[in-house]
Amino acid sequence: MQANLILGLIFALLIAIFSIQNAQSVSLFLFSWRFEISLVVITLGSMALGALLMGIPAYIKQLKLRRRLKSIEKENKDLEERLGVLTNEFEDLRKEKKVMEQTPEGENNIDNQEV
Repeated sequence: MQANLILGLIFALLIAIFSIQNAQSVSLFLFSWRFEISLVVITLGSMALGALLMGIPAYIKQLKLRRRLKSIEKENKDLEERLGVLTNEFEDLRKEKKVMEQTPEGENNIDNQEV
């Protein structure tokens, strides 16, 4: 995080130096219009537009990844709940099996009882 801050400050310093050294006015022609504008404004505007155009796809990708993460987290939560239910069922069946193994063979069988 500090490295990004330092790099950002260095970049801002370079832009400030560039702005001071390129303050002259230039003529800009677009179709039939003519503009007198500072070279710094043109250059910084071009850099800002380029950064914006590069940032939009990255932002869209980040949104997609966030949506996918939420979906995966929800699926994980559902699977953990299902695992808990199945674990409880398994433990109940294990206890039931243990009880059945401990009772004598004919004790619970109604067919073997005489009337």
